[in-house]
Amino acid sequence: MGYRIENFGQVIRNTILLGTIFIMLHLASITEVLSYISRPMVTVFVQLLGIDAETGKPLTLYLDTTLVGPEGKSRADWFTKQLRKIDLQLVVRATDLNRFQDKLRNGTAQLYVLGWNADYPDPENFMFLLHGPQSRAAGSGENASNYANPEFDGLFEQMRNMENSPRRREIIDRMVRTLQRDAPWAFGFHPTDYSLAHAWVFNLKPNKMANNGLKYQRIDPLLREQRRDQWNEPVFLPMLIVVLAALAALTPAVIAWRRRERAVAEIPETARTP
Repeated sequence: MGYRIENFGQVIRNTILLGTIFIMLHLASITEVLSYISRPMVTVFVQLLGIDAETGKPLTLYLDTTLVGPEGKSRADWFTKQLRKIDLQLVVRATDLNRFQDKLRNGTAQLYVLGWNADYPDPENFMFLLHGPQSRAAGSGENASNYANPEFDGLFEQMRNMENSPRRREIIDRMVRTLQRDAPWAFGFHPTDYSLAHAWVFNLKPNKMANNGLKYQRIDPLLREQRRDQWNEPVFLPMLIVVLAALAALTPAVIAWRRRERAVAEIPETARTP
């Protein structure tokens, strides 16, 4: 980091002030410390620490979402846990879809989770989601974050109808850098899905851009039949064991019955007659 020479004295004073503040944090409460700092410095300081300047307590953020069920709860808990690491409190406000859409249209949602299925694989189909004139609150567009930046909007107008070329790629890179700087979205969150498919299924490429891939899938019935025969070969050993076990269980009873019959046969006829 570099500084202008004429501002070096101010840099030193700010550094000493910040050092003093951190020392005071160990000796007093947040509210007591804030009373010794000028109002502009308070604003900057509490924004850095995520502290409410009025109460001295950690800031509370509100996440509006339609996530429901075990999966939605686990994801919301993960959000809460991550923000707690930087001393921010997250309140998850689960709501139905209609109420959620109303909040987006009115621009009253602070944080939200929303998805987009691309209509076609081109950067324009994603960049327009942050195009200022397409603000959800101002014009019922798809820009649900209501992000507006003249620099980004101007680059978007240049790029949207251009043929693919190095010049278009350059403009797109500038737009991406602008978004990374302004961060209207949380770009560091990349959910991952897993899927399994048999070897006889072809042209199956799950992705986040196309949900109509069923018509492209192909099945090899011969390979399927071969694998089914291979995996489902009859195994006779268990049946043989069951039969042998049944015979072993019946053998004592058969032997006892034969002995009884033999003993009865050996009794003289006169002894059996009453």
